[in-house]
Amino acid sequence: MTKTTLTIALTALLAAAAANAQTAPATQEPTATSTQDAPRLLDTVVVSGTLPAPKLWELTRGDKTLLIMGTLSPTPRAMEWDAETVAKGLRRAQVVLGQPGISVGSDSGILGSVFLLPAYKRSRRLPDDKTLRDVLSPALYARWKAAKDRFLPNDNDVETLRPVYAAQALFDAAVRSVGLTNEDRIDPAIRRLAKGNDVPFLTTRYYLRLKNGRATLNRLAQAPVDNGTCLMQTLDRLDADVSMLVARANAWAEGDVPRLQAMPVHDQRPACMAALANNAVAREEGLGDPEQFIRDRWLKMVRENLASHSTVLAEAPMRYLEGGNSVLAAFRAEGYEVKAPE
Repeated sequence: MTKTTLTIALTALLAAAAANAQTAPATQEPTATSTQDAPRLLDTVVVSGTLPAPKLWELTRGDKTLLIMGTLSPTPRAMEWDAETVAKGLRRAQVVLGQPGISVGSDSGILGSVFLLPAYKRSRRLPDDKTLRDVLSPALYARWKAAKDRFLPNDNDVETLRPVYAAQALFDAAVRSVGLTNEDRIDPAIRRLAKGNDVPFLTTRYYLRLKNGRATLNRLAQAPVDNGTCLMQTLDRLDADVSMLVARANAWAEGDVPRLQAMPVHDQRPACMAALANNAVAREEGLGDPEQFIRDRWLKMVRENLASHSTVLAEAPMRYLEGGNSVLAAFRAEGYEVKAPE
């Protein structure tokens, strides 16, 4: 929390934050403990203990080297990250680039942002005292109700949220129920490693500052209700198999990239970000496609820093490293040789 602005770091977009009312739990310092003897557990059980996560992707062209740490969410809640591999790569780098994303904040200062909290809460709720039963189709509401009874049985307030925020609450609850967490513990740890090794750390996040937070929040509160696609895709992901979340989280924690990339990915994130961006406020900021905007900004910063440094270490979500449209394919097209983690 700074003196000039109060920011909510949402991976989505224009849930413009009036206050950062919750603070993420303290992140444990990464260790260099060996993980060679870590047990291989069934994917119905979440792995725990000191685990390596994937090693670094290494991209080279001439005297230029790009090292990429692939991140994932959710991850095992009880794991402790063995950061030794990343620490070795970081000591080779002249600069470290952080996790991509968008943060939305108010320029009204801490006191002013606190006063905006009621308006922020209103912007998340359905207008005119409606509930999800009123705005969803009967079939979608039945699916929602079954999932809510499973993962959020005691939360009745969630029925008053806009579908995109109800989807987020449901997914977070499902993740917690199987021993996973959406908390980003990698970026803070890499920041500390960079600081400890005197390597500059640059954020790649886009910071959107709202000059008139109250007016913006009031506009968002009156914005059309999203069509429920985000909620439907969230339910699809949970219906398909919650244990797949565990399997992907385990594979990532154990550094097993081939196993991770062989698993199907049902990611509701693009639909949810599109729902959050479907309003005049987002369009006025040029953020009609926030997922593409974030990716383009990350690529731009990576290329700029490679132009001025011989070795760059960058964080990137695993979805950037998977599929034919990955950033790895983009760098291959530019003449880089890509070496994936073993």
